Amino acid sequence: MIAPGKTTDISNRGHGRFVRLAAVVFACLAWICASTLLQAAENPLYTVTGVEVDVSAETAADAKKQAITEANVKAFRVFAERVGASDAALDEISRIPPKQINAMLNSLSIEEERTGPGRYIARLTVRFLPGRARAVMNRLGVSYSEKVAGKTVVVPVWKAADGTVQVWQDNPWRQAWLGLRAENALVPVIVPLGDLTDTGLLTPEQAANQDEGSLEAVRLRYEADAILVAVAEPLGEDTVQATMVGDSPVGRLGFDKGYTAEQGGGLEEAARIAAAL
Repeated sequence: MIAPGKTTDISNRGHGRFVRLAAVVFACLAWICASTLLQAAENPLYTVTGVEVDVSAETAADAKKQAITEANVKAFRVFAERVGASDAALDEISRIPPKQINAMLNSLSIEEERTGPGRYIARLTVRFLPGRARAVMNRLGVSYSEKVAGKTVVVPVWKAADGTVQVWQDNPWRQAWLGLRAENALVPVIVPLGDLTDTGLLTPEQAANQDEGSLEAVRLRYEADAILVAVAEPLGEDTVQATMVGDSPVGRLGFDKGYTAEQGGGLEEAARIAAAL
């Protein structure tokens, strides 16, 4: 028999247990949601780096707002091309309202930016929500694997006609690899920035001699799975001899071949052809 006056105490104890249980359930749900978002943010397939924007508007704030939308649209097209969308699918994607693409945004990071009166210039990293991006691709009939190969760093070494070795200077071989913009490919290829950190870790001579310690330092800096040295040298005015041998996340890579630009395209075009192959 329940003594008079004790009903309230039992009710309060029950309420307390309910509150504690609810708190535990809420904490578990929060942890699951946080884990899901973290996995989405870490999935490299849905991350597009190096998205460049240059927008002018009445104010810098308006320009930045428009630039973010423009970056999202550009990045989603890069993602679609990355997963093998057909030309017809890309045409459909070009007609998707920017608001719908903005709704797929998971997060956005600023790599670098500049502002001025009514202008915003930046390079951004855009991350999409996998579920929403996948739904759009499914609707367009684009099937793809969500597995992405590990990153590979490629160090382009240019042996000039006078015998000098160039790595970080502006030369046709380095520009050819930079022009590929392959850091967003299904097999990501990273060309080092060539900043003070890179030049301190790896000299042209060390790159040409494939010094293992120096190359390993560069690989670790870019958190890559492999690092390869690609060597090219001019053979005349329109041909480059390109060589690269080594292991990558997708297997053994190797070539040693001359590439010639058609119709007098020069060394720049020959280097571009070699890098693309």
